[in-house]
Amino acid sequence: MTLFGRLERLIRRIDQRRCAPKFAQRLGPRLLRDYGASRFYTVAQIRAASAKCRLPRHQLALGYAAFLPLAEFEKAAGNPAHDDYEALRALFFRLARSGADFSTAAAPADFWGGVSDISGTDGSHHGTE
Repeated sequence: MTLFGRLERLIRRIDQRRCAPKFAQRLGPRLLRDYGASRFYTVAQIRAASAKCRLPRHQLALGYAAFLPLAEFEKAAGNPAHDDYEALRALFFRLARSGADFSTAAAPADFWGGVSDISGTDGSHHGTE
């Protein structure tokens, strides 16, 4: 790797670390609110939630690593190294509030004041009445 390549990679990593807290604090809760609890989300859902949170598009790899399986991450993020996937996931979930796991989290209170009960792994909502 050339000196310029190393410098470019260093700058990208610094920028990722600068953006990571915003992604970790905003993206997961937004995905949960908009699409329900799930271990993984689609690229389109991650992009839409990131846009609603006004997160920088050039750092979407953080969201992709957190909420896509490795194979989908490699397609969406331009086939970065496996180490990048693991490092970005670790960074994201280290900074997420209480190390949140959004696959089993309860949905926030709904518009009518009730609380949603999410019991399936398919991401479907089952409201309580």
